[in-house]
Amino acid sequence: WQEELGWEPLHHWGEPMLPLKFVEASCYKCHNGSMPVKGAPKLSLGLAVVEKGGCFGCHEIERWQDKPKPGPGLRKLASKTSREFAYKWIKDPKEFRHDTWMPQFFSLANSADDKSIKRTDQEIHAMVSYLFSQSEPYKSDQLSGTGDWEQGRQLVNSLGCKGCHRVTADEELLWENSFNSMRRQQGPNLIYMGSKTNQSWIYNWLLDPQGYHSESKMPDMRLNEQEAADISAYLMAEIDKDFDSRNIPVLDEIQIDEIVISFLEQTLRKEEVDAKLGKMDLSRKLNFAGEKLIRHYGCFSCHDISGFENSKPIGTPLTNEGSKLISKLDFAFFHNEIPHTKWDWFRLKLNNPRIFDMIPQKTGAFVMKIKNPLEKARMPHFNLNQEELDAVVTVLLGFVDDDIPASKLPSRTARNLMVEDGERLIQTYNCKGCHEIDGEGGAIIPTVKEWLSEIGGSSAAEDANMVQSFAAPLLDTEGQKVQAEWLFHFFKDPLMIRPNLQLRMPSFSMISDDDWNKFIKYFQFKDGQLLAHESIYTVSKNTKAYRAGKVIQDLGACNNCHFYGTEKPRQAALTWAPDLALSKVRLRPDWVVEWLRDPQAIMPGTKMPAPYLPVDEPLKDVRENWGEDVAAMHGSNDEMLEALRDYVWAVPGTTDVSGIVRAHLESEGYGFIIENEDDDDWGDEDW
Repeated sequence: WQEELGWEPLHHWGEPMLPLKFVEASCYKCHNGSMPVKGAPKLSLGLAVVEKGGCFGCHEIERWQDKPKPGPGLRKLASKTSREFAYKWIKDPKEFRHDTWMPQFFSLANSADDKSIKRTDQEIHAMVSYLFSQSEPYKSDQLSGTGDWEQGRQLVNSLGCKGCHRVTADEELLWENSFNSMRRQQGPNLIYMGSKTNQSWIYNWLLDPQGYHSESKMPDMRLNEQEAADISAYLMAEIDKDFDSRNIPVLDEIQIDEIVISFLEQTLRKEEVDAKLGKMDLSRKLNFAGEKLIRHYGCFSCHDISGFENSKPIGTPLTNEGSKLISKLDFAFFHNEIPHTKWDWFRLKLNNPRIFDMIPQKTGAFVMKIKNPLEKARMPHFNLNQEELDAVVTVLLGFVDDDIPASKLPSRTARNLMVEDGERLIQTYNCKGCHEIDGEGGAIIPTVKEWLSEIGGSSAAEDANMVQSFAAPLLDTEGQKVQAEWLFHFFKDPLMIRPNLQLRMPSFSMISDDDWNKFIKYFQFKDGQLLAHESIYTVSKNTKAYRAGKVIQDLGACNNCHFYGTEKPRQAALTWAPDLALSKVRLRPDWVVEWLRDPQAIMPGTKMPAPYLPVDEPLKDVRENWGEDVAAMHGSNDEMLEALRDYVWAVPGTTDVSGIVRAHLESEGYGFIIENEDDDDWGDEDW
């Protein structure tokens, strides 16, 4: 167009069309309640980055109003780490953890000269001093023993920790940037924990995360004391010698005085500043400066810190940033250096947040503007890669205040609203780190393969059915599958469903009953199951269907794999399947029939086979071999499946088999099940 038609951008066009790579921003104006936004992977990645990076901490964004702070609580910091680690971490977080979401505040474009470095070195001393002086006591249990490193390693690999955490510096994931790969960054990378904290803290954190920080999203893995000790021993074993050996600048009281004066002189005359400074000892100076600096840099926006409970965000509100006039964006000395568009300004600001404190030179170099230290730009650098930068720019361009006619918006039906609420909760609590729903999620699957390869060889890891049997269950038909009341109680107090499954459904005690009900409604409305309460399905053992079902289950040998209440399966532990006595309180009867019809269609990779039904046998043989009750259903798959369902429904007992399994594991100290011989007793060979 430029060559053939003489096209050029319209300089005064207020709302130019978006470039193709940012066009997904337009989806947000109508789908601002969704997460992810279907068909908009870049926008979805950007929303995930904004949430994970905690942009809503410093900037008001309507979508994330009233959300908990994204960073860890610092009220009890002294129990967790040392002053030395805190100093080095604040100075440069990525020097310790390459994929941390903690941004870099110091040694950036406008603070990299010698004078600025001397000041910021002392600023960090003041901030650390304040945080530790305000640290509250942490009531914790005494760690007995040291724990078993190898057992801890096996537990971390098998329980599901890797659905949210990277435990080693995974090079293959280092540059992989997708919505799914980010799910394994829900929690921090756990490398080099021995350089960061102490074993007692990890032990107590594992036993009760909310006991340390009530708003933590870390769930309770329901570890016993030995498991917590073993995992803490494993995590503490690795240290970063280079990081540990780095020296901390000597405390300089003259520089501390200058920092204190820079804050005092904002409201006081010189003689008042001198008088107030003269009454302070070094400790008071450090704490005064530390409190002011934490407020100045907005540390409280991401972290819960004593004394900042009612502090307001320090950044520009971003709810309608995409609608901001281009004239409201300060290009400073860069009018000729970058195109005059919102997306170019957003991208430059994200990629180099202090750049507008610089003046470009003809040589390509930059010189720093002369500014008071407290007047300099203070937005930190998140070190986003190119894909993440484009994704966040897409989100910012989507934050518009356009008035969209109701007729153009997605239908605000009860179903759509419930599904939106559920999807956002699933994102917040990282359910898809372990579970797959509608083909998305299951980020933990590669680590399940690694674990299977270690304990069962490469053939086990390459067997899709084997991997699925040791992975978290697919939740595609959860609304059709389970009874709402059972699911609510399961969320509140998870129990063991598949005894051979090593992944452990955590306890999310921080989630309210209201949000649990939103999860349940999400599954129900997504699957078209709109009845919150259903009539109880009952079965009489005197019916033809029940008697035929008993014969059919004998044909299928269901008790080879399934528990029947306290009756143990006949086969080895590796094949154990859910307790059928729980079916009547756990499952919906219509779903059970469809499950029996074709288990693979509902959960690809499941070990469950479709049961054998004698529908093609000659009627005479059926009558002779399996009786009149089965013969009466000859030729009807549906009737036979319903008969098998009725028998399952009447399996006696509602015993939670997890109690039996867990008690044995804990008493014998086993961390995972291995297959050996199939004995009739409850001996070691079965575990």
